[in-house]
Amino acid sequence: MENINTFISGFGKHYTNNPEKKGKPCYHASFPEIGLAHIEKLLATPQAVVKDKAQWVIFSRLQSRVHAEQREQGVYSALWCDIDETNLTINDFTEKLSSIVNGSLVFTYTSRSHTKETPKYRGIIPLSIGVTGIEYELLQAVLNNKLKQLDIKPDKAAERAAQPCYLPNRGEVYEHQITGNKKFDPDLWKSELKAIRTAKEKALQDIEQKRLKAIINRSRSITSGVSVIDSYNQSHSIELCFSMYGYTKVSERWLSPLSQSKTPAVIIKGNKWISHHGSDIDHSVGNLSTDGTCCFGDAFDLAVFFDYMNDKSRALKELGNSIQTNEGISINKANQREYAAANEQVNTINEFDNVAANEPLFDLTQFSLNGSSEEMESKMLEDKFVLGRMAILGQATAFYAKPNAGKTLMTLWLLIDAIKRQEIEGSKVFYINADDNHKGLVCKLKLAENNNFHMLAPSYNGFNPNDFLPMLKTIIHQDTASGTIIILDTLKKFTDVMDKKIGTEFGKVIRAFVSKGGTVIMLAHTNKHRDNDGKVIFSGTSDIVDDIDCAYTLDITSDDPFNRTVIFENFKSRGDVVKTISYSYSATEGQDYYDLLASVEPVDEARAAKLQAQKIIDEKLAKNEMIIEAAIEAIDEGINTKTDLAELVRKNTGISLSKVHSALKEHEGSDFHNGHRWRVSKADKNKHVYVKTALFANSSLSYSEAKNG
Repeated sequence: MENINTFISGFGKHYTNNPEKKGKPCYHASFPEIGLAHIEKLLATPQAVVKDKAQWVIFSRLQSRVHAEQREQGVYSALWCDIDETNLTINDFTEKLSSIVNGSLVFTYTSRSHTKETPKYRGIIPLSIGVTGIEYELLQAVLNNKLKQLDIKPDKAAERAAQPCYLPNRGEVYEHQITGNKKFDPDLWKSELKAIRTAKEKALQDIEQKRLKAIINRSRSITSGVSVIDSYNQSHSIELCFSMYGYTKVSERWLSPLSQSKTPAVIIKGNKWISHHGSDIDHSVGNLSTDGTCCFGDAFDLAVFFDYMNDKSRALKELGNSIQTNEGISINKANQREYAAANEQVNTINEFDNVAANEPLFDLTQFSLNGSSEEMESKMLEDKFVLGRMAILGQATAFYAKPNAGKTLMTLWLLIDAIKRQEIEGSKVFYINADDNHKGLVCKLKLAENNNFHMLAPSYNGFNPNDFLPMLKTIIHQDTASGTIIILDTLKKFTDVMDKKIGTEFGKVIRAFVSKGGTVIMLAHTNKHRDNDGKVIFSGTSDIVDDIDCAYTLDITSDDPFNRTVIFENFKSRGDVVKTISYSYSATEGQDYYDLLASVEPVDEARAAKLQAQKIIDEKLAKNEMIIEAAIEAIDEGINTKTDLAELVRKNTGISLSKVHSALKEHEGSDFHNGHRWRVSKADKNKHVYVKTALFANSSLSYSEAKNG
């Protein structure tokens, strides 16, 4: 018989038994189980850990954190609620929750982030019988509705089958209560269950009608030759898919059904969705960005995940067999026919059947290049650098930088320098300025005229960025690419860097242009977030980088009010390009662009390394500023042992203990100029005692005065 008093549990949001996570710290062969009696003990003696390590429970014994699996196979024996917005005391909250379940057994306790000013509670209601996953989700919805009727706002995430309930965890203030002694009988909510089941079924019917209507309205445009993915996206808008799969719209954003947070973090951009939910990233919904901070996709990607358990091959096969063209046959069948006709498959087979057994069927020598080496050698370009020692003639190169880091300035300076030194012919250069206002364009056009290179811009003289690839294909076909240098400023105006399919097609054309002797230089953006080493990361999928020859990031290493220093760092290369190189330019306000350009100059390696090191120190100081100030104040007050110091800093800043300890370690040492702010020595009983670093250890100045003076 199913034990309805035992449930699966785990520690921290990433705890999983998913085999795909094997080898990672979050992976475990199975979930531990926890009993109702153990939960009752935790109420009196709660854990006291950061949330990332806190224990949680799902009130089912099924070994899964997948919502669909728990919904279909789980058996639940408790309900729960999560309250983050209320002014109630725990007595009032417990009384109201008890009234909802007719005085049945109820556990209530404060969340870890609960304070007297911002009360936060959880409640657990043990059930007298086990219920299915579908019934559980409906009962959770009934519970939340009843709370709303009492002016208590619950977290709707608790209505999802695999949403974890975090167990008692002592915070700044902790309280708990147990009331009643008889487990709640869910049959008492029969009428409410029937009403909410009917409402949900009607909502699902409405969604299905919208989906069918969309398919009928758009199927007329589906013809053979259209991919399954394009066909699905034609008949399913992202908004429709969000409704189908349980996303919740909050203002202009959406909350993922997988999310464990309460903050909507999914946006729609054109025909794509982009999610910053950690749960979506962990479950591999759609495509993962290169820096791992978000995932993205289209309507088809949502169907692959939610309907086909992330099995793309199965989705393509089954959807291709079910979607019909305007001719009334499946899209797979239509595409197979078109492929066979295009390749004259039947005739080819018959032709091979009639060939004598001892006669060769096919000879690859017709494709051999032998004998054409001299002709090909005559078309080879001499190895010349187009921009400094970073971009080689006859290659595709990309420069990635954050906005206003100086990528356009540096590109123009390096380009003009190469023309002046006669490394390249200005008349062969086509700078496409698609990221400037009219004033900026006029300024740069004068530079182009003075240095004999071409400047192009969207909407001028009929140029359209959407026609760029067809133009390149024409140049490739006419074999006139050799020696031509094209600079794209910026890349996002010519392709969708977030779309793998579009990016791959773009890369193929660029590759073909380069193979014919052309040169392409692309200016592009980096992500908002940096990697673990503090370095900038290129934005978009990896398809562009995979198809080009050389790639650099450009980052600011020193940004004082009068002079800025930047560094180019190579992360992909073919040829003898420089690995890193730095330049500086004036940062004085009010100067015109020509003066700014004239101020650019190379920075020697020693000075560049020193500036880079100082930047890392400054960034750590800025990142940990709040912790540093709180720690200095505590040391001044005589709180200087490691445990007491860390705890006081945590309390005064609200920053987690692990981050406080990390900052204490980062700024430990005797060199103030190297970012050190305290020294550590051992006292009696192996205690670690903190003393301020020498620069201001004997000074009466406050930390902020010493820092600024």
